[in-house]
Amino acid sequence: VLGTGDDAGQLVRVSGAVRLSDGRVLVLDGGSTELKEYGANGQFRRIWAGRGQGPGELEFPSNLTRLPGDSVQVWDRRLARVTVFDAAGTLAREFNLAGMGFRAPPKLWRLDTSHWVGEFAQLDQSRTLARSADGALVEIPSILVRVSELGIGDTLLSLAGFQEIQFGAGSQTPAVPVQSSWAVAAGAIISGDGRRPEFRIATPQ
Repeated sequence: VLGTGDDAGQLVRVSGAVRLSDGRVLVLDGGSTELKEYGANGQFRRIWAGRGQGPGELEFPSNLTRLPGDSVQVWDRRLARVTVFDAAGTLAREFNLAGMGFRAPPKLWRLDTSHWVGEFAQLDQSRTLARSADGALVEIPSILVRVSELGIGDTLLSLAGFQEIQFGAGSQTPAVPVQSSWAVAAGAIISGDGRRPEFRIATPQ
């Protein structure tokens, strides 16, 4: 059981977790904005990264990926930054996608040694599904795009995206939303659109 005992090891909102080859578990806590290490027995050990905007720090981390050699990658949505730590928790490298002319995607998954995949909402292609005096149900499609340190690349897949209810003062997710889901595994993209009990597997070239 993780997140019990020591106050520093308490978990607020888990955004991702990976197990390393020696049994250690790393947990990305989006609530406390920390990357935490736990032993194979679940005992809290230490904090690898905490809140801040400096090198190796986190502002709005949204996903965690294990890389070869037990290094790990953290994608920070607010900083639009990829941060890589080695197996000892030392900052290995990082690069920033801010200022490249696109809105940072919620998650960024590693595709291969030099590319990542991000989901981008196509706001200009949204369509209204239903409308009432209080608001409208809107569907916003999205695309999966290949990203590198040089910037945005080619489109890999088109997705159904997500639905939201738009009111005069804002928007919120419906109680039972239709929302695409996807993941990257072994260089392939696995996706589903939330409408049918099926998924697609695509291998980018």
